[in-house]
Amino acid sequence: TQTSLIVGLFAGFFSTVVAVAIGLTAGYLQGWIDEILSFGINLALVIPVLPLMITLAAYSPVRGLWLIIFVISITGWAWGARIKRAQIITLRARDYITAARFAGENTTRIICFEIMPNMTSLIAAGFMGSATAAIGAEAALEFLGLGDPTTVSWGTMLHWANSSGAMLTGQWLWMGMPGIALALLITAMTLVNFGIDALSNPHLREE
Repeated sequence: TQTSLIVGLFAGFFSTVVAVAIGLTAGYLQGWIDEILSFGINLALVIPVLPLMITLAAYSPVRGLWLIIFVISITGWAWGARIKRAQIITLRARDYITAARFAGENTTRIICFEIMPNMTSLIAAGFMGSATAAIGAEAALEFLGLGDPTTVSWGTMLHWANSSGAMLTGQWLWMGMPGIALALLITAMTLVNFGIDALSNPHLREE
């Protein structure tokens, strides 16, 4: 549990930071900067993520938890960047942004102090989604044997259970319990993400 939560926290944080930086820059700065960053976002979206993660992890000279976090972080930012770019395009034409621009505020201050506070719920929801995906990706990479085999995690438990033929020898708890725990954690984080959406989106609020 500790390993999965560490991977989810750090990989989700790094992915969210990259997505926010690229998405906000591309959405606010129109022109050639937006075209270059949008091309990078689209390129990252069309590349299959799981084969890319497997390739990076398999050919890395080192193995360990931080390698898993790094691989997940650099492959999981594109979708969040696309959503945040679309949101900032709608916000940059608001009256308070125009007033801040006429008041002489620079671009960095407008993005950090005028736009980002209005995107807090979207960033929080993006972080929860990235952390949930990171936990599943870590378990998948460890299950495939691409992580550190000495690390104790649900993924390595599934890997050793599968390698030892747990299902064939009747040791179904060896494989079943890590899978159930992983499914429960991902489900719980998904429900939290739905809750954030419901609180932040007026159209989803219940009476």
